[in-house]
Amino acid sequence: MYKRQAQGDPATLGWLAFSGPLTAVPLLLFAAGARRLPLATVGMVQYVSPSIQLMLGVWVFGEPFDRNRLLGFVLIWTALALVSICLLYTSLGAFSISLTVKDMAASQAFYEKLGFAVIGGDATQNWLILRNPDEVTIGLFHGMFDRNILTFNPGWDAQCNNLERFTDVREIQQRLEASGLKLDTCADTTTTGPASITLSDPDGNPVLIDQHR
Repeated sequence: MYKRQAQGDPATLGWLAFSGPLTAVPLLLFAAGARRLPLATVGMVQYVSPSIQLMLGVWVFGEPFDRNRLLGFVLIWTALALVSICLLYTSLGAFSISLTVKDMAASQAFYEKLGFAVIGGDATQNWLILRNPDEVTIGLFHGMFDRNILTFNPGWDAQCNNLERFTDVREIQQRLEASGLKLDTCADTTTTGPASITLSDPDGNPVLIDQHR
């Protein structure tokens, strides 16, 4: 019976065949986009779909939406707004590890075997930037500093693309000093544009917050 019905209704068969890519393409696009966004942004996006479903249920299908449900909805989005504001003002930018190496060629070969590829730098100038498919970035530096450095770059995303909105390194400096942290080097707060600050964690590991724009 099903076979006869399917043969007699080509439009239905066409829609059924079309529903596969119609469902898969948005999921593939979401997966591709999610890899290019900070996890905090992806987390926020996860709340959009259920909110749209809620609006459809209430406004289109007439689902009950009493005062208690409204209060819960408002509290959730208020909390999300507060989290977003905090993330905006405390963002340190893209993270990478700057490694001091003894042999540039040997270190490059080692990390390439771990899945990293060179995306910048110049080996003849004793520095290279490598990144793996998970967007983990490391820098290899020979003869430039004594210790490995944890590096943050305000104004850049994980792929070193410019962000439209970011926290300036001077503002980060003011917030860190206000929290009681001691900086090793400071940026000139009367200037704009590229600048950097450094500090050390409790174990003496150096941290560089380096703004390039």
